[in-house]
Amino acid sequence: MALNFAVALFQSITYIQLGPQTFTLQSFVSWFVTMSSISIVTTLILLKYFHYKGFWLAFSGGIIVAITSLGRFYVLYNLLTVRGLESYYAPVSFIDMGAGILYSIILIFSNAGKRLWLRVAGGLTFVVGLLFMITLIWSLKVAVPQVNGSLDIISRWISFLGAFVLVPYILNFLTELKTVNENKAHAKLRNYLAGLLLVMGLGALVATLYMGPKIANERNGLLKWNNRGPENAQRLAEPFEARIYVGNRGDTLKYRLLRPINYDSTKKYPLVVCLHGGGGWGTDNIKQVEGSWTAQMLSKYYNMEKYHAFLFVPQCPPMHSWGGGIPNYPGIDFLVFETMGKLEKQYNIDENRRYVMGESLGGYGTWSLICKKPNMFAAAVPICGKGDPELASRIVDVPMWAFHGAKDRNVPVSGSRDMIEAIREAGGNPRYSEFPDASHIISEQFYSTPDLLDWVFEQKRGEQFRTYAEDNSEKK
Repeated sequence: MALNFAVALFQSITYIQLGPQTFTLQSFVSWFVTMSSISIVTTLILLKYFHYKGFWLAFSGGIIVAITSLGRFYVLYNLLTVRGLESYYAPVSFIDMGAGILYSIILIFSNAGKRLWLRVAGGLTFVVGLLFMITLIWSLKVAVPQVNGSLDIISRWISFLGAFVLVPYILNFLTELKTVNENKAHAKLRNYLAGLLLVMGLGALVATLYMGPKIANERNGLLKWNNRGPENAQRLAEPFEARIYVGNRGDTLKYRLLRPINYDSTKKYPLVVCLHGGGGWGTDNIKQVEGSWTAQMLSKYYNMEKYHAFLFVPQCPPMHSWGGGIPNYPGIDFLVFETMGKLEKQYNIDENRRYVMGESLGGYGTWSLICKKPNMFAAAVPICGKGDPELASRIVDVPMWAFHGAKDRNVPVSGSRDMIEAIREAGGNPRYSEFPDASHIISEQFYSTPDLLDWVFEQKRGEQFRTYAEDNSEKK
């Protein structure tokens, strides 16, 4: 139980530091299974204790909590591995929290509550459970990003408080040890349970010592990345003009625009929509360029000289999405479309050569944008994203080249595989590059893909999807 407390405390501190980014760590799924396994053993210990002491209400409440916790574990595991069961997360969480609150009330007012530390554990469990339920309800009812951002910070500190729920149980067992009356029957039982718990405890300790440093190293690396300072982001964004679009309803979209070299208003130019990943989330109108692989690649001088095009790099506000695939994150795709329309009135942009490219969060957005307005784009490059296979028939005529890492834990590779398969079944002919040994960050493989930009800029709306000979990239 002390190990469980240490693991829970470590996890809560990591969550305070990283927030939702915690779940994107490459080893988090294994770490999540390790934590859950230790928690299950702790629950079994408590249930055995309640049964032995004759605390039948606490025993019954503990069984209910164990069942709801297993249900929540199953849903979360699916969310982390295959992004499935998304619609079940909120109701399962409510049920689990409700069961926890009921259990806490039982601990306080039943026979178990006659023991001081169990009553304290019940009180602390009640407070934590109630706070979690309030923040979850509030976050589902309020769609204001600033409010949801504040609720996210509050939930991080609630999780930190929740780790300390285990302390009263540990203190309760320490006081019980002082009153144990030794006899042969008890000694035999204790020796048997001690041996069993020793094996389980050693296994849990080995798993923790193996996974803990891995998660710590990944956490520290991400913290270093997050705290690298604004200099690099500012340097990358400098060539782009900072702009703000204000819609008819007062909605705003901050974006960066890079015009073609030697822009000639009498000529038509392509427009490339570069959708950033989660690293570009914000309101500073700066870091979206740093968060976009495609914007960085296309803004290289040698590419600007070869491919004359407008680069449109919008910035997605925190707790929002580009338009689909992420529950409870309102989409801003309508602002992207409106801004494109404004740019096309201001500049001589070729309406037959609009392209959209994006990775991770931007990969979701790329799939979403072409599914909503397939006739608008001449080509699409979704990277490490996920779309809705039910909409595949809409985009069979949109030339596309999708990319994904086979070992991606953040956005499982099935997100791209399912879309590509659905498009092919609907009669489309998409290109797909999958890198068997890569995880979520495939920027190096993406940048080095031969003929990628040649293929993109040769596509024109209405023309047949051009097929290429096999090249050195991994294609499936």
